[in-house]
Amino acid sequence: MRRRLVLLITALALSAVPATPAWGARVFGPGDGVQATLTAGRTLELRFTGASAAGVKAGQVLRVSCSAHPDPAGLLFVGSGDDVTPSGSGKVATGGVLRVQLDRVAPVDECDVWRLDGEELWPPIVARAALDPAGASWVDEVVRALPLSDLLGRARSSKAYVPAASVVGGNVVALGGQTASVPSGQLGYWTDGAAHAVAATTSAAGRRLVVEDLGAGMLRTNVLEQAGVLDGLLFGLGASEITGTASEAHPSPYKGKEALGAHDGVRAAFAGRRLTIRFTRRSAAVFRALVGRRVEVSCVRRPAPGLFGGTLAPPVVHAARARVPRRGGTLTVSLGGTGDLCAVGDAGTLVALFAATAAGHWWSADVAAINVLDQLPDSLAAPGGTAYLTPAAIVAKHPRLLAMSSQGAAVPAGRVGVWTDGAQHALVAVTSPSGRRFVLADEGEGVLRTNVYAELLGLAYLGTG
Repeated sequence: MRRRLVLLITALALSAVPATPAWGARVFGPGDGVQATLTAGRTLELRFTGASAAGVKAGQVLRVSCSAHPDPAGLLFVGSGDDVTPSGSGKVATGGVLRVQLDRVAPVDECDVWRLDGEELWPPIVARAALDPAGASWVDEVVRALPLSDLLGRARSSKAYVPAASVVGGNVVALGGQTASVPSGQLGYWTDGAAHAVAATTSAAGRRLVVEDLGAGMLRTNVLEQAGVLDGLLFGLGASEITGTASEAHPSPYKGKEALGAHDGVRAAFAGRRLTIRFTRRSAAVFRALVGRRVEVSCVRRPAPGLFGGTLAPPVVHAARARVPRRGGTLTVSLGGTGDLCAVGDAGTLVALFAATAAGHWWSADVAAINVLDQLPDSLAAPGGTAYLTPAAIVAKHPRLLAMSSQGAAVPAGRVGVWTDGAQHALVAVTSPSGRRFVLADEGEGVLRTNVYAELLGLAYLGTG
């Protein structure tokens, strides 16, 4: 499949910070005079003219990262090869010219330009440059789609989406219905007054761009990347009691590929705000390897299923550092509050991830069910195909998967169910032991529907020490 969908699941589950820097200052594009040429697939020349000339200065150090973007209205679950992103950096010369030697040759259609000469932890994007019509279309959709997530965030109160009358004004108009078209250059908003809301706009090519909150953590969008939906959900929501760099100067002795959990013998329980973690069975050896090191323990409560604004209370991470004792196989730490899922981090390495409450147990079960999606093959279509294979044909090649007779067919826990119409629509589903069902659905024309991401938001803020 477009592997980035599954990779995003993994990244959200394991990352403590957003994968992409936040935006805030103006980002210049082709319409502002940003011009780009690529010679021999490696020598990139950027010219900042017109309005964009004010965004750079001679001697400024900039970094460039380039990408190729598949047809945004094409199949979602298809192979697209490795996500190669040629990159490089250089100084802006007099006249607003930046020349960069990219570190590799690969098909690309658009480049992002980042500032490197500031003090920001996540330096902002300065500009986006198009190398061909496909890149120009991508940049146009990014510019138009980025405000959509913000619109839904502003329109959500603590209990429901506010009426359109409270949001419209400026370039925001009320939509006559959830599928209504949007005048060019404007943002459209619709809500049922409860948990369902739509933000939409129109690209220069006439494609309707939409971010839709269906309620209960279900997202529907055809601009997941262009609108920075995941970045918007993650950036700035977390608040931790521990800040700064890792507490240990030397790398962690833990080299496991996955974090330890209950299946490895990690057990934990709160007594008030005091958390006791026991390392038994296989995890006992890891405990002994960590003796004397200062690790970070962090815990977070499970957020209510939600996506934007008031649907999510900012997940506060209670965290503290503690030195691993020499005996007993038990680590005890006092935190500022309790949490459902907890993590032990050592020098930037996630050592353990475990439940500390009953709610955490079911949350962990749901996350484990989502991780089963890693069984998906790279593509649900034939190589170079423009239509999905039938469920029977997919399962014949990948017996671990379960062919579904319909989109709503039951899927046993531990299995990944697959349904397609043999054409442009597909759905994969898993069922958690909690009874919750998680889906990734391609509804055609590049529209993704999923309730996966809302389950991983709180998890993304657990510290890794």
